[in-house]
Amino acid sequence: MNRKNFITIIPILFLLSSIVQAEDHVEWGVATPAEVYACDVREGSSAEKDTMNFVEDWKEWAAENGAFTKYTAQLMRPISHNGTYPAWQWLGYWPDYEASGADAQARLEKGGQLVKTASKFLDNCQHSTFGGWFVREPKGDWVMRDHVTLFANCKFLDNKGGDDLLKANAKFNGYLDSIGDDNPIVQWWPTAGGPVYSDAGNDHDTTGWDFKWIAGFPSLVEYHEMVNTMWNGGMYSEFWSIYGDVMTCDSARIYEAKIIHTPTE
Repeated sequence: MNRKNFITIIPILFLLSSIVQAEDHVEWGVATPAEVYACDVREGSSAEKDTMNFVEDWKEWAAENGAFTKYTAQLMRPISHNGTYPAWQWLGYWPDYEASGADAQARLEKGGQLVKTASKFLDNCQHSTFGGWFVREPKGDWVMRDHVTLFANCKFLDNKGGDDLLKANAKFNGYLDSIGDDNPIVQWWPTAGGPVYSDAGNDHDTTGWDFKWIAGFPSLVEYHEMVNTMWNGGMYSEFWSIYGDVMTCDSARIYEAKIIHTPTE
């Protein structure tokens, strides 16, 4: 598989599918769906109060319509970032496309009032959908509780693609096994609402990234343990010895993932 931009993050992410490995052969597993709403908060609105009121309205609507029963949703609250991403972000994911399709249709047909309610305190909203593959699946159920998530945008180097990434993922996964690192990692590819061809560049000039690299941590304690291993334990050099000729990534953003909805079935 080369660039998966024809299909398209995370919590988070998670419950997405993993890389399948049999002996020396590796292949991509089954993609599963995720979405992100990224918005500005209208001036004069209370981001916390209005958001939590909306969450209650959304949960009531979902229950009344028998929708989003397999869906996990979380609010992404920035901890470390450069200020270029909207401060209000809603991230959600499903275990399969049957569930996401049914929920998307219910939202389209019956969710008009939710849109009106959200527009009272949110503006300039973007809705992006993704397909996700695990490099490393989460262990335990902590991803269904508040946790910490790292996001970075990554871009292939010239003449590199999905097959090269897949092999690097398998190698990095083996390295993490060897050092006892259990933190989950998932890669998201844009389905819709993601990168578009630039009006200024050539036909192959995109907004600058091909996929999202996402890692989850139970808390900032585990995140800082990973950073210590990165700078003082050799992970940084090992990472780039594996991925350095495949991709490049931008500076990571760190979020608190505030869980607001978990599956009811």
